[in-house]
Amino acid sequence: MIIRILKQAGLNNMAKADIGPKLTKQERFDKRRVEILRGAARVFGRLGYHGTSLNNLGTETEMTPAALYYYVKSKDEMLHECGKFALDLIQTALDESKNGERNGATRLRTFFRSYAQIMGDDFGRCFVLTTPEDLPSDMEALNREGRRNLDRAIREMIEEGRADGSIKDVSGRLLADILFATFNAIARRPLGYRGMVPDDLADSYLDIILGA
Repeated sequence: MIIRILKQAGLNNMAKADIGPKLTKQERFDKRRVEILRGAARVFGRLGYHGTSLNNLGTETEMTPAALYYYVKSKDEMLHECGKFALDLIQTALDESKNGERNGATRLRTFFRSYAQIMGDDFGRCFVLTTPEDLPSDMEALNREGRRNLDRAIREMIEEGRADGSIKDVSGRLLADILFATFNAIARRPLGYRGMVPDDLADSYLDIILGA
C-alpha cells in the first residue's frame, strides 16, 4: 500500500530510478532533491530537529553543506519540505478512503491501514517526531494547518460512522485522539512490533479500538 501511495505522491522508487528513459536536467535535480529530503527526514526522526547539524545531514546524504544548499535553502526548509511530503502522503490516503461506497468505520479502517504504512516511512516518522514549533512562524502556520485539516477529516469520518451506525456513539474528539496516539507510536518503533507488518498491526489496533 505505501509503495502505491508514494508513487501517487510523486516519489518513485529511487532504486529503480536509473531504469528507463534518460532523465532531463530538471528531473535529475528533482530526483536528487527528494533523496536529500528523505535523508534529512531520517536524521530529523532520529536526532530531532535541534539535535541535527549540517554535518549530520551531510553525512547522511553524502554531500557537503554547500552542496546541500544548492537543493534546499536552509535546514528550516528541509524540515518544512519533509512535513509537506508527509502531508501529501496522508492526503492521498484520505482520498483513497473515499473511494467506493463505504460506511464511516470502513473509511476509517482504510485510512489508518495506509496511515500505518506512512508512519513506518521516513517522512511519516519525521512528521510525528518533530513539532511545528521547530519551524519559523510562516512555515509553522502551514504545518499546523495541515495537522488541523487531518484531525478534522478523521473526526468527520467518525461522525459519518456514528450517523450510519458503524461506529458506536462515543466522543469523536476522544476517539480521534486515541487513534492518533496509537498509530503515531508506530513512528517510534522503527523496527516494528514483534515482527508484525503495518497492515496487520493496523488491523489489530483497529479491532481493539473500534471492535472487531
